[in-house]
Amino acid sequence: MTTSSISILFLPVEIQENILSFLPDIEDQFNVSQISPVWEEIVLTAKSLRKERYEPLYSGISVNTFLKSNPKTSGLFIRIDDGVPRYMYRFRKLKEPNDGTAASKKYSTREPTLRNWEDKDITDSPFLDEPLFATQYPWFTWDDVCHPDGSVKKGNEMPIKPRMDPNPWGDREVTLFATLYIKEQSPVTGMYSRTKLDTKYPLAVEAKGATVRQAVGETVDILINRMTILNGPTSSKIVNFSAVLAEFTNKIMNVHISTTMD
Repeated sequence: MTTSSISILFLPVEIQENILSFLPDIEDQFNVSQISPVWEEIVLTAKSLRKERYEPLYSGISVNTFLKSNPKTSGLFIRIDDGVPRYMYRFRKLKEPNDGTAASKKYSTREPTLRNWEDKDITDSPFLDEPLFATQYPWFTWDDVCHPDGSVKKGNEMPIKPRMDPNPWGDREVTLFATLYIKEQSPVTGMYSRTKLDTKYPLAVEAKGATVRQAVGETVDILINRMTILNGPTSSKIVNFSAVLAEFTNKIMNVHISTTMD
């Protein structure tokens, strides 16, 4: 442990929380949480940091960013070895320019232009046990920024601050579905395409209270069982997790968790 890290860890917890509040996304938060138990506690419980782990889905309801990722650059995926799934995360990692010159290294420090990635096993991470949906964060709604005819409101017509919806779920019945795809390579062109399996599969987990681990885990179990029926036991990778709002009315909210077997 370096002298600088010791000095930071000995600061009052309130100051440490203020410093960590500048972490921009779940990747940095996860990496920092591995440094010390105190930082893990701060990252997992501080409201300002938890908020960064959610993105708006619809009118007061936010979805965990694990379900809004792009595994081509970073994000959650599942690796299956001998039928056993492991939760993995593809972390962005800075890479030095190839020529190794002092000038290019200085530039890369200021504005990195090259990236590769590092895959880490996060199966035991408490981040996966956070809620799939959140409703405690204020944000601007469609009605805040648009007129009923769809035209955008002028600046003085819009609220200055986002607001809280005290009951964003309303009386809606909320259901999660798994939407499954298989990645296939054409024997003729060599190009890859996604083929959607023949139906959507309702998840048994209670949607409003589901954790990321529960929703993703059940989706993966369905895909593994489906592929085993089609092709026998598999060792593969499941990627492209995303939560897509499929239907939203005053009485119904259907969210599809879409994923692909690679």
